[in-house]
Amino acid sequence: MLSIHFPGAFKSSPSCFGFLPNNLEMKSPITFFPCNDLANHVLCFIHIPKTAGSSFNEILISLVGHSQFKMITPEMLDGPEVPEIDLNEYGGVSGHFAYEVDKLFTKSVHYLTFLRDPTARTVSQYKQFRRIDLTSPYIQQSGNLTHYRDVQAMSLDDYVNDPFFQNDFQNLQTRMLGLLIDRPIKQLRDTRPLDRDEDRNYSLELAKERLRRFAYFGLQEYFRESLELFAFQFNCPPFPKIPEANVSPEQESISPQSIQKLQELNRLDVELYAFAKTLFDLRYREMKSDLEDRYQPTLLQMLQLNSLENNRIATFPFRFQFQGMYRITGWYPAEFSSGQQWCWSGPETVSTIELNLDRSEPLQIRFPMAVVLDSEIVRKLVVRVDNSSIELTHSNEDSVHYVKGTIPTAHRSLTSTRLSFHVDRTMYPFGTNSRLLGIALSWIDFTRV
Repeated sequence: MLSIHFPGAFKSSPSCFGFLPNNLEMKSPITFFPCNDLANHVLCFIHIPKTAGSSFNEILISLVGHSQFKMITPEMLDGPEVPEIDLNEYGGVSGHFAYEVDKLFTKSVHYLTFLRDPTARTVSQYKQFRRIDLTSPYIQQSGNLTHYRDVQAMSLDDYVNDPFFQNDFQNLQTRMLGLLIDRPIKQLRDTRPLDRDEDRNYSLELAKERLRRFAYFGLQEYFRESLELFAFQFNCPPFPKIPEANVSPEQESISPQSIQKLQELNRLDVELYAFAKTLFDLRYREMKSDLEDRYQPTLLQMLQLNSLENNRIATFPFRFQFQGMYRITGWYPAEFSSGQQWCWSGPETVSTIELNLDRSEPLQIRFPMAVVLDSEIVRKLVVRVDNSSIELTHSNEDSVHYVKGTIPTAHRSLTSTRLSFHVDRTMYPFGTNSRLLGIALSWIDFTRV
């Protein structure tokens, strides 16, 4: 069950980041987006290059599940052979496409994106081009080999001031959010925002209006605060560890003249980003005001309480399948084979799952071992509920090993239950030295006793 929450009334409170002028008159941008199931709704992430999108993709995967998430790669947009993909099969889609990709869906589309200071984004994109492996088969076949080779031979100042290469970055954020595509959109290839040989009809005002209607957007420079806002809007736990992916390593020197040139070339993006910062400040302060009215403690505690309140599991039977915004540690990403999914524990010997269970009555847990590396590891498995071990029974049904136990009663509401799975050791599978593994679980059933 996926729900997106925004408070209703707008309260006047101080600016959180200093983005709001004192005389600002703007109605609350906070809107309610009904999104109760992935069968009829899709979260569509417009990944503007070098805006922390790769890190945010990890969050989306944990929200909708690996099997429900589709990453649209550059090959799918402009490779020599673009595959036919039915995007309606997924609950989450991400890629470097323009806004009007929603025309490929029959589901209700809820847009998400991240933005970044235009100058910093351009410099980061240049550094990414400099790191591209020119020997990779995709680059060799993509038609962009000469382009990337030329960039890698240029200084940043030369890159910024060369009119031929300015199409790479000029007002890219406005183009991706405010692009009007006149031709019929029948496949992913039709949503590319970077074509050189076509007139690009885009509008700053349209980009602003679309951004105002987005289900969610964040700012790369305020990534932690953006994830706090995301946790609030999607009723999920806060993120104590911020994911990082595709991070540019070294600093790049750029002259003051080139910085001024970039600001001139990205005039629309500069204005769009200023608008986005104002909108973000409004949403963030509204979140703080709403949480402080209800809970009073620190922001991190408020987000945790908000998540627990809105994700309470009180209807049984309930099946946990390692999908959704639950706090888990010590598990590898989900794997799939022959229509089945499972998660391995490891590399440590303790793996945990936290759920806000209604424990007004005892609950039985039952789970199968998807794969067994060593029967002794399974036989010696210990499961603890909030640090207290529970008795386990083992059985075999249709050649599948099942484990059952009972979670005792606990009368509490806004406190999660911590299940920890302890194995006596982890091991490399089948003589390999790839990963240390313990047990493999597909799901855990919870039922009233």
